[in-house]
Amino acid sequence: MKALGWNCQGMGKSLGSVKMSHLARMIYSTKPQVTFVSEIKSSKVKSSDHNARFNMYNSFVVPSRRRSGGLWMMWSDDLEVTVHSSSFYVILATAVYNTTNQKFGLVCIYGDPYDRQTSQIWNDVAAFVYDNPSIPMLCIGDMNELFNDMDKNLPNINRSRMYAFRSFVKNCGLFDLGFSGPAYTWTNKHFSYKPTFERLDRCLDKQTLFRNGVMLIPFQMFIICRSFMVLVITLLFFFQLKALFIELKRLSSLKIGG
Repeated sequence: MKALGWNCQGMGKSLGSVKMSHLARMIYSTKPQVTFVSEIKSSKVKSSDHNARFNMYNSFVVPSRRRSGGLWMMWSDDLEVTVHSSSFYVILATAVYNTTNQKFGLVCIYGDPYDRQTSQIWNDVAAFVYDNPSIPMLCIGDMNELFNDMDKNLPNINRSRMYAFRSFVKNCGLFDLGFSGPAYTWTNKHFSYKPTFERLDRCLDKQTLFRNGVMLIPFQMFIICRSFMVLVITLLFFFQLKALFIELKRLSSLKIGG
């Protein structure tokens, strides 16, 4: 199974924008079963619109509020997905992987950048995990939180927030699947004076995804960094990278716009 996650920081003017065209190419080249896109910053697009645009089987949309937020969760016909609840920051669902008939939980998160609703987000996700103790759990998205000191290039870290996030992860029995590639997924772009780099986007997994050393669902995770120029890949199963390298080569000369 493959999952693709991206905080796009605004979809652009339409589904034909440069960003959405890039997303369509990434979906075509990686063929993920699940695609989660956050910070759409538009409430005009409906499920039927991007099901056709991205050739996905079905989707679930949390509209933005004016020019803030907005979530898309899309999936292929390899999965049967049931959305149990959603909010401005999170989508909680269960899915059945048709190839193996394995059921698992799917948590898609856009963390509150202002830390006003963070505790509620963690409480909602924890309750969902506790209510489904016997199934694997996959948690993906832009957490907007640091897990340890190495997730930031500067020492000014809000440790109370970091410890709260770390406690949430531990209490839910989740662990970070790690990454391959650049260590950071966000920058303030102040490159001329004290630039800040942070790893805010990640994939967490509940350990029941593995049983007796065997992976129940062969899994690949792709996170497109918000710099829009870097692809961070977590590899847990062999796959062909050629299509991704071609796409990255295209992006190296791409001018970003609406």
